[in-house]
Amino acid sequence: MAGKKRGGGSTTPGSTSTASRRRANGGGLVPGFSNDEQLALGLIHAQVLGDARQDLLSAPDALCAESWASATWGLAYGRELVGNDLEAVLGGGLVQFASHQRAPEALALLRSLAAVAPDPYDAEAARAADALAEAGVDEVGWAGSLGVAVAGRAVLVRDPVDDDGVSVFIGYGGGAAMPPHSVGVYVDHNLGGIAKDAYLGPELEQVESASRADGTLCVDAVALGGAAALVRAALEATDQAWDPPISETFRATRALLLARLRALPVDAAVPASRATLGPEERAGLVVEFAASPEARSLDPLHVERLGGLPLQFSCEQVGGDPLRFSPTMVELFCTEWAPRQLVLGPDELVRLPDVLRSWIRFASRRRQLPAARVAAALAAVDQWGEGPAADTAEPFGWGPAHAIVEELERRGIDPADEEALGDFLDELNAEGGLEAIDPAAVLPFPGAPGDEEDLERFADELAEAEAEAAGELRAQLAAHVGAPPPAELAVAAAALRAQLRARDPFSRSIRAAAGFRRLPGRDDRLVVRAAAAYLTLADVPESLDADQLALTLALDHVDWLVLATAALDGARPVLDERWVARSLGAAEPGLDADDTALVCAAFGVVSSPWQAAGVVDQDGRLTRLGRWVLPRALSYAWGHDFDAGRPVAPSSRP
Repeated sequence: MAGKKRGGGSTTPGSTSTASRRRANGGGLVPGFSNDEQLALGLIHAQVLGDARQDLLSAPDALCAESWASATWGLAYGRELVGNDLEAVLGGGLVQFASHQRAPEALALLRSLAAVAPDPYDAEAARAADALAEAGVDEVGWAGSLGVAVAGRAVLVRDPVDDDGVSVFIGYGGGAAMPPHSVGVYVDHNLGGIAKDAYLGPELEQVESASRADGTLCVDAVALGGAAALVRAALEATDQAWDPPISETFRATRALLLARLRALPVDAAVPASRATLGPEERAGLVVEFAASPEARSLDPLHVERLGGLPLQFSCEQVGGDPLRFSPTMVELFCTEWAPRQLVLGPDELVRLPDVLRSWIRFASRRRQLPAARVAAALAAVDQWGEGPAADTAEPFGWGPAHAIVEELERRGIDPADEEALGDFLDELNAEGGLEAIDPAAVLPFPGAPGDEEDLERFADELAEAEAEAAGELRAQLAAHVGAPPPAELAVAAAALRAQLRARDPFSRSIRAAAGFRRLPGRDDRLVVRAAAAYLTLADVPESLDADQLALTLALDHVDWLVLATAALDGARPVLDERWVARSLGAAEPGLDADDTALVCAAFGVVSSPWQAAGVVDQDGRLTRLGRWVLPRALSYAWGHDFDAGRPVAPSSRP
């Protein structure tokens, strides 16, 4: 058994340390993990086993055990670990760890995981559990009832008015050790049909009774095969979505849900979740709306131009009834779809909320909805209606259509010129597609000279200086080139994503400086490009006051080179003024004390967010993540890839 002490002889301190680490990690090693990280992972697995001793051994039945194991397995879902599969590291590693522990809690843990874990971990857990049982480890009383739940029937529960989604409930039974219960999944019509939530519930009869008692919900029977097909499609949509807004109960229930689906039919069709409208029906509805009493107060030109947009959104972007328009739909229409997908003039953007209000009244009358529900949707327009006009005024809020039109105008290309337009699209695709469009390029640079020759000369000189600085940085830090990112990157990226989704001025400025029209899916690109944006806050002057802006403009390439090369030893705080003075003095002997203080203060302005991102610690020293990020962020800010040693695409420039 790995980690078992050999009889006789002696070991060196080094081999003893390695053995203890392997014992903590259950005998397995994770590629790319340091010894300390291996030990930390082993401690996590040991903590889970301790929880199993407390929770699993006292579980009253197999259902509680399956639920506990599913929640444990779900800790890895939807989270990233650069260079490794987090499910394999946490879940697979837990199976391996427990297999080396001859204890009842280890056997209970393995039996429970064998019932809910995905392939191949379920089989691995079953084999390890059998081995422990054969070795004489005691079984818990409910072990024989794991995985015996039998599906009885299924229902769909939905709100027929707003129709934002549908809950699929499947009822189960299984004997004394598997009490009757249900498993529910909420499928969100507004987010592409993803499974947004999942949960264990009471027996199905109680779910039906409570839903009908609500008075606003419909409960419809559905075949088990249809329910399974709908849930599978929703789970697949969730897995494919970028950062879906799932609940913690979804994460905790997902493994159990997938295990239950294995026993259900796989060849059934997904029940229709919406009534479809053909082109002629859609056109007829728009004509009917234009002639309706609800549209009489609108300008006919606005009705002609904008009248079909709410129906287009309902039919093409969301599911459910094509004539529905819930408060949630209003928010999505005003803050996501209209600003990003439509190219409208300023006057049309201002009038769009009025058209939407009239459409909601028209559609609600046709559906004969209660007045209170109509009022709720109209109140949402009052709350979110300014979104299209406000968001499209900012380049980083533009969608593909708006960005392309602005880029055509910037390049002086007539959209009606098919040949020129084709050449533009070919060039754009060669440059990397929409990501190659710089949203800030259409904005005038504050204070820039008006003479085009001066601008070109300035740009050439700046590009040359940046290329030289990037090359010098790479040469001085050659030992760091190609280094893999540390494990802390995943945590930092998760925190950064949460920050950048905020709508506060600073987060919007960073997104603009980084050129993020959408956040990168890869953690390394997200963190490096955002850190590079922190270095170039002067490009978004509205994020700084006048004094801060003046300070940032005082930094030059030499200052950053000195900071990066000297700070990577991690011995001193990044903003230690005496250390900065010595480092700068060695590079620029003529620098006086006032200049040094100015540079140190400027570093303080642009690096202030680094501690929150994990780049510097509480004492101001570069962390391990910071030592990896800083040279790459600097190089990106200067238009070069630190590891590859080549220029980066325009879309990657902050």
